[in-house]
Amino acid sequence: MPKDRWFLPTNTENLKMILEKGLIVSREGFTNKYYTDELENYPRHIPLFKGDAISQATMERVVSEGEHLKPCLIEIDLSKIPSIAEQDKTTYNAPLLLLAPLPLSCVKQVVFKSVPAKNEFEKENELYSNLILGGLKLKEEGKLFKAIKGGESSTQPSLFDNKNKETAEQPIDNANYQDQDQEAVDYSKVTAFGALLSNLFYCAKNGEISNNVFEVFKEFSTKNKESLSEIKDIEYIYQYFTKDGSTSSESEQEICTKLVEKIIEGDDFKNDVVNLLESEDWQEQQAQSATTKYAKKIREFEENDNRTVSEKLSQATTPLGKALLMLFHREDSNDLMDFKFNDRFSVSEEDYALFALLFGIRDGFSATPKFIREYEGLQHFISYKMAEYAHYLIGNDVKFKAPREPKTVWNMSSTKSFVKALLAMQKAQGFIDIAKINIGDVNDEYFKIILAKKINTEMYNTLAKKKS
Repeated sequence: MPKDRWFLPTNTENLKMILEKGLIVSREGFTNKYYTDELENYPRHIPLFKGDAISQATMERVVSEGEHLKPCLIEIDLSKIPSIAEQDKTTYNAPLLLLAPLPLSCVKQVVFKSVPAKNEFEKENELYSNLILGGLKLKEEGKLFKAIKGGESSTQPSLFDNKNKETAEQPIDNANYQDQDQEAVDYSKVTAFGALLSNLFYCAKNGEISNNVFEVFKEFSTKNKESLSEIKDIEYIYQYFTKDGSTSSESEQEICTKLVEKIIEGDDFKNDVVNLLESEDWQEQQAQSATTKYAKKIREFEENDNRTVSEKLSQATTPLGKALLMLFHREDSNDLMDFKFNDRFSVSEEDYALFALLFGIRDGFSATPKFIREYEGLQHFISYKMAEYAHYLIGNDVKFKAPREPKTVWNMSSTKSFVKALLAMQKAQGFIDIAKINIGDVNDEYFKIILAKKINTEMYNTLAKKKS
């Protein structure tokens, strides 16, 4: 078995959870069902084993909790982690511990014991809307499994206590290794960030403002926030997700911050939000007054009466008020993107960008619409950004090699070739009105037309190929 290959041994059920989340997470990142593997022995880390150091005990452990479990090996390409790739790892037999999480772009391939096992996973994968391979390579390599020898696993639950003893089996000493006292990753916040970023990527089609919001959030750098100063609710949410630290006496900032926290931390969205809005735990008196009104509007919206949905929605007068009613009206981001706005309830480009943000935060990355996650290259890029963001939050300076960044529809639309490609597509005939507009201009006419046009997977991927 090759010594220069590094693997995370696990099972196909855990692999499904990794794909659902869009990240290779530590044990703490599995919020639903988790099946025992080596992750449980290394808190907050991803243990990688050299090809000749995987024990039979390890492989037995990963399938020990059920006959339905199938073993697999996630092979990690260390060249995607420059600080690790530069080090000499040939003299070590202990696991290489990498501080979690890792992006999917670091996966070289997933290895299965047999062709039937690989095919079975591929078929199961097609049954779920949130399991997107996104170009991930699956491979059968039975001889690799056969070469695994018996004996005890090299895993040591007491590894962290012994890491300074010369006699202990040591993890490779690298810049990404930290003690178990390292700050824990807030995976709920990280996956909320990935979801809002995915939604913003999709909504970037709506115009220059929407595209700019995506570009700013993508970098999660405080130096870029000035461009959001005219859209306050979005700026406040941006400050929440970055290490901004700035505060304001404006009540709307307090409302946005507590609302986002409650959405991320809670598990009963509607009740959690209404209880928050009706509470008296507000520092600003204006916030108390505003939230009381928001709660009243929501309760009125939920009542059965003779008014149409558009009539109810039109009662909201502020961007956040509109967003709250939409959150109560539509179940998820996909429902938001299918919603048909009309003159009775019209929204601005800024309003819709706020909707996209809050729906993403509520949904989390696993509920990001399948058609968006299947945009060519997007899942790997968002995974990379989530991993980068997670390490940014805990103050770890590990860097990953960036995958190719897919272009937003707006960035593709700046050339005539894009318009020609758009018109050449049979399924894009509905865009002909847009082509009559100067597509580089930001105006209400463009926004109203493009908002009603859903860019599905096939359409985006065709346009991206035409542009590349």
